[in-house]
Amino acid sequence: MKIHTLHNFVALRRLSLTSTPSLAFKACSLLHSSSFTSISIALSLHSQALKLGFLADPFSLNALRCVCSLHRRVHGAHKLFNESSHRDVVSYNAMVHGFVKSGEITRERELFDEMLERDSVSWGTMIAGYGNAKLCYEAIHLFNEMIGLGIRPDNIALVNVLSACAQTGELDRVG
Repeated sequence: MKIHTLHNFVALRRLSLTSTPSLAFKACSLLHSSSFTSISIALSLHSQALKLGFLADPFSLNALRCVCSLHRRVHGAHKLFNESSHRDVVSYNAMVHGFVKSGEITRERELFDEMLERDSVSWGTMIAGYGNAKLCYEAIHLFNEMIGLGIRPDNIALVNVLSACAQTGELDRVG
């Protein structure tokens, strides 16, 4: 499916038919993250999207941010984020996830605190970031804050807070 989507995008472009690159970016993000081909295709698509004016499309921007983040180019993704006038919970989540992947917990938290709207993905990603950084007490505290606000945790949040509890030996601190 991934390669098929990319071929379809190229075919449409050759016929001078417009096609938003969001699905092509998504296909790039699904390719193996260590693949040089994946990031080079994504950067080429970025050039085309910029040239054709598709970067105003929030779906394309979010997909491009995900590709950049998956390939450890979080600062490029953050540059796109800062230049965009469209910021929603999905774009924030993509950036928070990118900072989690790169181990930049301070930037991750700054962005999380800046969010006007958070969903269970936002909370789970932030908790996972603390867990990855071995900041177990912060993960537990954030989980309890999320529960206190009435937000239902996703599987990511649950797995990471249980791991944090196991590492600290404080299973009774949750909820």
